[in-house]
Amino acid sequence: MGKMPHIMDLHQAIVGGDIGLVTKICQSGLDLGTPMRGTTALSLAVYRGNLEAVRVLLSNGAPLDRRSKDHLDRIETPIISAIRLGHEDIFNQLVAHGARLDVPDFYNQTPLWFAVKEQRLSFVRVLLQAGAPINFIRASENPLNLAVQFLGYRGRRELMIELIAAGLPLSLEDYKGQCPLYWAMKHADLEFFRLLIEAGAKVRRWEWLSPPNLPLNWQKQSEVMPWIAQEQTTPPPLTRLARTAVRQQLSHLTNRDIRSTIIQLPLPTPLIRNLLLNDPIAKVNMTLMQISSGNEQQIRQLN
Repeated sequence: MGKMPHIMDLHQAIVGGDIGLVTKICQSGLDLGTPMRGTTALSLAVYRGNLEAVRVLLSNGAPLDRRSKDHLDRIETPIISAIRLGHEDIFNQLVAHGARLDVPDFYNQTPLWFAVKEQRLSFVRVLLQAGAPINFIRASENPLNLAVQFLGYRGRRELMIELIAAGLPLSLEDYKGQCPLYWAMKHADLEFFRLLIEAGAKVRRWEWLSPPNLPLNWQKQSEVMPWIAQEQTTPPPLTRLARTAVRQQLSHLTNRDIRSTIIQLPLPTPLIRNLLLNDPIAKVNMTLMQISSGNEQQIRQLN
């Protein structure tokens, strides 16, 4: 190649899967961040699921976090594209190279929000471990609100456990006044309703929490209504208040998954376990295992 290549040459090489040519162009001094029709070379490689091209681009300094526009006019960073499309190897490469986890798409949604939306639990765990921000202000941008709104879908419960344990906001209300507790009630999921409260979600005297509006199976359980009334009218136990205060403070200070900070605190093991919500989460996990076992038995009976 006698003259300086054009960005179009790089895009064509990526589309054609010619890694040798991609490498040669990347080493020519071409500005790898120059967009073509709104799309950078790195984003194009992500769209195509071309891991080798992504590696070459990253090793030659292609911009990691520049937003691109795809064929449907979605404007997002390469890591959001990788999450949305489910390209896990590419996603891991981007995280390993230091892709920013706080840069949102055009609609102000973060990589963590997209990982929850697409129900990609392994992606969520990697993002949280890598330091994805967790201090959300609006319900529409909070991955926990998204997860609990669709709690009835397969895989959402595991996502919710991860997000609650990590320390995401528990009580953000949307423009209709609907919060995570509301959606747990709508899905008649008493286990997650309890978990949210144990984790520190605020319980108020909402109209939707009055007996006529509650799920029928909740109303039939004699202990549920008195328990809800108690949560609405009396202060939480001191141990829960203390746990909530510590977890919220750590969340505000670090703006990342608080579990790694909790385990480093100079506290006795029982207090560490308490701060990690180990016992409440274990109860929910046990329920999930029972549900899964029951579903498997039903499938075997049908077969």
